[in-house]
Amino acid sequence: FTNFIYHTLKYLIHEITNRGIYVVRLGDSKMTRLPPLAGVVDYPFTPEKSEAMDLFLIKHSAFYVGMQSGIFDIAVLFERPIVLTNMQTWLFAHPPKPSDLGLIRHVYCKKRARYLSISELLAEPWHSQHFNELSEQFEFHQNSPEELRKCMSEYFERDGQSATDLQLAYNRTRIERGRTLISNPI
Repeated sequence: FTNFIYHTLKYLIHEITNRGIYVVRLGDSKMTRLPPLAGVVDYPFTPEKSEAMDLFLIKHSAFYVGMQSGIFDIAVLFERPIVLTNMQTWLFAHPPKPSDLGLIRHVYCKKRARYLSISELLAEPWHSQHFNELSEQFEFHQNSPEELRKCMSEYFERDGQSATDLQLAYNRTRIERGRTLISNPI
């Protein structure tokens, strides 16, 4: 971890461990070790690390917190409750269940010299949200430590309840906009 990433994640980790829940960090031994943290297992650096144990840990986790990476797909397959952070795309790899949460990265539009609102982001063309084709006029910015903490806090406060009316409205708009985008060849 760089200092920035650790500083960002420590608030999210503390929001979880302060509730008496252990955090098991997944990954591989090429990652930088976490500093010792109460309630955190830096699993990539344990002798138990294996692909089979990765699957076991995800399958039996209380919930999954992560980003839109391959391991996220495993959490989806095992139907774990999901909290996605720093999402780079709203069209696919989205939290699948109404009780799941997702936090989109901020998109800065150089042409407008400001960050886009969620409504504006949904209205933009494909290249404004797809990390492989990010136009030169857009930049992604990571979620802040406070946003990550609030997202985890909301997850616990909801206690598995479905999305709010505002979140459901966003999802309907997201799906409609996604259908429009994918109906036109890229």
